Amino acid sequence: AAKNVVADRSYWGDLCFANIQKRLGYFTDDDYETYTGLHKDMQENLLYPSCIIHLKSDPQLCAKRVQRRMEQISGRQCESSIDFNYLNMLDGEINMMVLAFSKIVPVIEVEPMKDGTEIALDVLVEDIITKLKLMEEAHNNLHGRPPQYVSRD
Repeated sequence: AAKNVVADRSYWGDLCFANIQKRLGYFTDDDYETYTGLHKDMQENLLYPSCIIHLKSDPQLCAKRVQRRMEQISGRQCESSIDFNYLNMLDGEINMMVLAFSKIVPVIEVEPMKDGTEIALDVLVEDIITKLKLMEEAHNNLHGRPPQYVSRD
């Protein structure tokens, strides 16, 4: 039987971090070529997701969350080196990845902020469920059947 699977950031999202590490000089050319080569080899054995749910997040909001975690949760001081420029670069990389995927699979974009205020998690989940149902309904209307999900059992 087919199962629904939700993954936090995907295998493909890791490439966003590698691209930034290369740009910032933390990866040598050889390191980056090795990483991207392994990434490409592994990608050939992976199935694409049925859809992507992109939780859009403004880099300024991310910076505030990092600061809040450092202030409220002990042991998170390792995040003190994360600067706004890094978060901005990461946002750009993720947006490019999502754009590339949007040519292959459906993308559901979710805004976790409204008028400068964070939306409650239960409201975000309901928004995602509604959008998934609309996506499935559109698929049914187009193909006359529900989507066929591939099981890896």
